[in-house]
Amino acid sequence: MFTDLEYILMVAVAVLLWRNSDVKRWGEREERRANKYANWLVGVYENKGKIVHKDDSYYFEEKT
Repeated sequence: MFTDLEYILMVAVAVLLWRNSDVKRWGEREERRANKYANWLVGVYENKGKIVHKDDSYYFEEKT
């Protein structure tokens, strides 16, 4: 049906396509996280709130 070389090439292409989609999703997630933190810093700079540390995580707390 397929020669060994064709089979190896198909598997290699499948792995590369899978890794590319995984890296793309990781990059998009990191970009969203960076945008969130940048918006927090703008809010602090504009005196709209502060960043607080609760439960081993950070949150933006708006002024009321």
